[in-house]
Amino acid sequence: MEQYKDLEEKAEHFLQSQTINTPEELDAAMNELANFMGNKKLHAVFRGVHEAKYKLYSSFQRMWFDRNLGETGTDPYLLVQNMIYHCFNRKHVLFKYFKQLGVICNDWLILSFLQHYGGASPLLDFSRNYKVALYFLCKGLKPYYGKEEIHHYASIYYYKYVEAGKKFISLYRYAHEIVKGKTLIHKDNIWKNELRFSSVMKNIPNSEPIIIPAHNNRTHIKTEENKIATFYTVSNINLTSQKGEFVCNMDVEQPLEDVFHKDGKKYICCLNIHKGLREYIIEKYLGGSLERNDSLYFPSEEQIAKDALEHTLKNINLAKAEPPQP
Repeated sequence: MEQYKDLEEKAEHFLQSQTINTPEELDAAMNELANFMGNKKLHAVFRGVHEAKYKLYSSFQRMWFDRNLGETGTDPYLLVQNMIYHCFNRKHVLFKYFKQLGVICNDWLILSFLQHYGGASPLLDFSRNYKVALYFLCKGLKPYYGKEEIHHYASIYYYKYVEAGKKFISLYRYAHEIVKGKTLIHKDNIWKNELRFSSVMKNIPNSEPIIIPAHNNRTHIKTEENKIATFYTVSNINLTSQKGEFVCNMDVEQPLEDVFHKDGKKYICCLNIHKGLREYIIEKYLGGSLERNDSLYFPSEEQIAKDALEHTLKNINLAKAEPPQP
């Protein structure tokens, strides 16, 4: 797959591009990102990558290139839908699991699962917390390989969610538009019909990217009469821990930075951060250890159970007759 040859070439593909070489420059840039987090009118989301030379390709695009699927006449949309069908089968454990939890299984929820647990999906992860992006930037980062300057850098990408949301389709907002004016809606059927992956993609002009938010508190999709039509969730345990959001890119050839633009304007910004700042980042922004963040951002069911036991045993002398209130 194509990679950037140098930082100058790369800069042409982004709204803004900044090169960071010193702790002072890094701190100034992180203060700006922190301000985006604290300002609801700006609200940015962030993605960290340990090599600046990499373009923003999805796992589905990498599979498409690695297996030369473009030469087989395969329909990429049908391929994604078939992966979803495999898990949407009523006999599949994932479908049964969501049903037992009372969660409405939908195509996007399955894609979220595939994305986070080793499958291939057209989704790319972003986080509402820039420190999560810093963690992924440092995770897997290796020293300076190669003679080219770009090999000495890792990158953080971000875009202003509110600003981009006015130009690109958000699945959450799209779902609200679908239910407008409807009076009788079956909460499951709307996800099997109008909001299924293939149906949504048919209505997206020119394979534009779709913003897939993962709101913690806004799960109700309501009609104009303020009645609950269905429930919205695309989350999983990793996405929740990482304060994640997605962007869906179904263009099999172009990376996200080259399709995430409209009316001549680019929306993604880039910070190229020198790899020599890795230890400084870990010490100042990640609590001094990547390992501490591993379980935080990739919690396992086993570790959650063990943590509950260890916490209880550590506080055994503080236990009271009545259990603490949640």
